[in-house]
Amino acid sequence: MMIPRHQTPGLHRMERAPGAHYAEDTLRSRVKIPAAPGEVEPIYLCQNTQIKFATKPLEWWDVRQYVEDYTSGNVPLPQLAAGLLYTVWRTIAEAGVGSDLLCASSMTRSSD
Repeated sequence: MMIPRHQTPGLHRMERAPGAHYAEDTLRSRVKIPAAPGEVEPIYLCQNTQIKFATKPLEWWDVRQYVEDYTSGNVPLPQLAAGLLYTVWRTIAEAGVGSDLLCASSMTRSSD
């Protein structure tokens, strides 16, 4: 069974019927973009190098990603809580909250 190539260069989606197998030459043709005019070598593709074009960064404030991590068993609750606590602490520290108290206490200790 031959699969027609897409007309636009780039990643090619391989759709196959359940139980269908592909010949090696068909698979090899799907891992490269034909050479552009004036170029000699084709560009080879890999799922790993193309993943950035198929995804987008997660927003840090979207709680669903953290819920999924916990419910899937990828992250235990104590580890999730520790990450949240660290994030809160770092945000407060970078905002400078409490830095006056820290500086004042270190100055009184050094003058003793």
